[in-house]
Amino acid sequence: MKKVAAAIFLLFLPLTAHAWTAKVVSVIDGDSIMVDKAGHGEVEIRLYGIDAPEYDQPSGRAARKNLALLAAGKTVAVETVTKDSYGRTVAIVRNQGSCLNEKIVGAGYAWVYRNFCKKSFCRDWLMLEEEAKRSGKGLWHDPAPVRPWEWRRKK
Repeated sequence: MKKVAAAIFLLFLPLTAHAWTAKVVSVIDGDSIMVDKAGHGEVEIRLYGIDAPEYDQPSGRAARKNLALLAAGKTVAVETVTKDSYGRTVAIVRNQGSCLNEKIVGAGYAWVYRNFCKKSFCRDWLMLEEEAKRSGKGLWHDPAPVRPWEWRRKK
C-alpha cells in the first residue's frame, strides 16, 4: 500500500525544469549574466521574475555590483523557465542552493517583475521586496525610484 501511495504522490508532483551548471563569465547588469555552458559556449541568462535598474539608471551600477558579488566567477545552477523575445534564456539561478533571483530582491536591488513573475513563489518575493522597501535597502534608499520598465519606455 505504501508503494502505491508513493507512486500516486509522484505522479502529481509538478514537473520542475532540469537544472544545468555553468560558470559565470560576466555580469551584464543587475539581472543578467553571461555564463559558459560546457559544450555549448556562452549563454546570456536573464534572471526570471525580477527587473533591476538599467545600468545608466540611478542604482543601476549598484545593482550590477550586487549581482557581481553574488555570482561573478562562480559555478551556478541554471533552471531554464523560458526564452524571452530577444532569445535570452530566462532562468532561476542558484549558487550553492541559494536562489540569486530571490537574494537580489531581498537585498533591494530589483523589483519583482509583476507582469512576468507568475509562479507561486513570486508572492514570497513580493514580501521580500516590500521588506527591502520598508528598510530602505538598495535602490529603496531613493524615496521614489523609477521602475526599469518605465525608464526603458521613456528612453
